[in-house]
Amino acid sequence: MDDLPDNVLLLLGGTPANVNGPDVTLHAQLASIWQNSLVQGLASDELSRLTEKYKRPINCEQLEPPEINEMVAQVMSGGNKNRDQTLCSSQKQLTTALSALGQAITRMLDITHQNGSTELKESMLQFLGDTGRLLTHLFYTLTTLRRSLIFPLVNKEIKAVQEKTVPTGYLFGADLPEKIKDAKTLQAASSSIKTTYAPSIKNPQPKKGGGTTFQGSRSLNRQRPVRRGETRRYKGQTPKSYATKETKERRNRHRH
Repeated sequence: MDDLPDNVLLLLGGTPANVNGPDVTLHAQLASIWQNSLVQGLASDELSRLTEKYKRPINCEQLEPPEINEMVAQVMSGGNKNRDQTLCSSQKQLTTALSALGQAITRMLDITHQNGSTELKESMLQFLGDTGRLLTHLFYTLTTLRRSLIFPLVNKEIKAVQEKTVPTGYLFGADLPEKIKDAKTLQAASSSIKTTYAPSIKNPQPKKGGGTTFQGSRSLNRQRPVRRGETRRYKGQTPKSYATKETKERRNRHRH
């Protein structure tokens, strides 16, 4: 297939211009049809018919809504799964709409290539191209939303791995289990080389009178029982003396 001219690429959004568009008016009957659909929605049989009519293009795999990874689904409650299924259904409707739009653009490109570029065809390509860009971005937004609603259900280590994945056929990529395994292996290796600090007990030092004492620790026998006629002295306290029977007799002898 031949490359598209630069002007056609520009119309399709290859080099989007940040310009505010003018106010627009739709054909009265088209606006009426859309208004009715916006208020009431499509009938279920009509929606089924359109879904069957416009299948996903076989050369655009990313247009298929990604499935939930099996290991992630195990931590999701029934309510979480139902909510994700609702968002996934919205994406499937976008798939149908983009498929129909893509076929229209493809046919327009074929006609342009055969008959030459005209102002009318280029303007139509611009409208169709912008529509495709907006719808694909909405599809991406729904995928991002589905991922973000699952993050609070897992621990921070798993979340850190999930945030780095790119959605493919699965919300968090097909190789999520391997990436989680690698992350745990790396975390274990990092923990094994960390320096750990623990209080050390120095070798016991011999003391006079036998026994041993440990440096940096208090002696268990620091406060022995008070002997008779002896007072316990505390740091910063003036010692007091108390006369016992023996000391009184000793004093009386000295006086006589």
